[in-house]
Amino acid sequence: MRFLFFIFLSILITINICNAQGEAAALFLLISPTTEANGMGEASIAIPMNDPLTALRNPAQLGFQSANNYFSYSTNASDWLPNFNIPDLRYRTDGFTSGVNFQNIFGNGHNLSFGYGYFHTLLNLGELSRRGENNEDLGTFYENEYANQWTVSIAIDYVVKFSVGLSHKSISSNLITSGIKTGFGKARDYGLLLDVPLIEITNAILSNPIKIHPNIYPSANISLGAVWQNIGDDFQYPILSPDPLPRMGRVGIGTNLSFDYRKNDFAIQLVSFKWTVEASDMLIDRWGDVRDQAGNLIKAAGWSYRGGMGDIKFFDEVILGHSNYRTERRRGWELSIAEILSVRYGRLTDRMGNRHVTTNGIGIQSKGLFQIIKLIVPNTEWKTIPNFLLSHLNFRYDQSTWSTVETDHPLNNTKFEGFSMAIHN
Repeated sequence: MRFLFFIFLSILITINICNAQGEAAALFLLISPTTEANGMGEASIAIPMNDPLTALRNPAQLGFQSANNYFSYSTNASDWLPNFNIPDLRYRTDGFTSGVNFQNIFGNGHNLSFGYGYFHTLLNLGELSRRGENNEDLGTFYENEYANQWTVSIAIDYVVKFSVGLSHKSISSNLITSGIKTGFGKARDYGLLLDVPLIEITNAILSNPIKIHPNIYPSANISLGAVWQNIGDDFQYPILSPDPLPRMGRVGIGTNLSFDYRKNDFAIQLVSFKWTVEASDMLIDRWGDVRDQAGNLIKAAGWSYRGGMGDIKFFDEVILGHSNYRTERRRGWELSIAEILSVRYGRLTDRMGNRHVTTNGIGIQSKGLFQIIKLIVPNTEWKTIPNFLLSHLNFRYDQSTWSTVETDHPLNNTKFEGFSMAIHN
């Protein structure tokens, strides 16, 4: 039992839900599920991203992705808390998405896209042997926590792009503390994402595209995102009192600057730079027993959910960049070259100062490489199937690493690896 105690305590500490205001069940839901975002300080709700798993953080991401992707698969894995050297302690997410762009079906004027996705999240704690009071063997138990999530999202693109998303998830927790403890809950996520293309709007006003070269066009976007995660009643146990779900509010902004090369039917993004920052807060209040001076109980210990965005001060934290010890803050950037190579960096600081993590990551994808191959070799040289693969398939590999000031911190040197495949238009 001491072994289990240290594992669970470490998990609580590392995701900063160990203080009285933030105690909740199913804390594995707060682990960032996407390798791309994990290289950018976990910031992923306020800027359009390509990894389908970002829909686990903001379901509205799927609406933007469905405008370009017909189908995608993505996976992310990590040896969780690597300093403990426990091979069975592993975190993994998998997701499948499909999308429909109505403009491709009905033509111009129908600038709507719809996306649907299924995601599975698993925190594997491995097989543990349990002994009785007389050291008798009570068997081996497989411990895990997992969630199944279904997401729908719709996006509209009339110069300004706006997406809304909804997720439904079923959550299970199979742990051993005293006997077998199985928990179950259901929750929903609500997400919004707004993307404003500043130069595109300027081009429409001037009726003349801005160029820095006859074939090079700049692009500058600013985006806003907001999410309410794990909205539900509570987390139920067969014989224990229910616990709150880890309800979260998140809000953030992002910017994206890029330069595209376009000539005839060839187009490639030469370089892009993304930057984003977000703040989040646990929407739970907990209190202990309240007694009068004579020791009489006035109000029993308990908890309640909070509404809105909790203690987040959007302008002060997100716009001005001021710190707030009651909330968590994430920020990161990504530099991409020729839609082939991406370099990422970020930082995250949680409330009460339990985590100060620096993140970095890299990513490679085939989209830009395939475009260059098509440019070098004329289309007439390719048969139908190879040309389709070069034009509509994209493979991605991403890697990210977390670093902490304390070398013995459970999160230090945590690594994430992700792979995704997409069929795009």
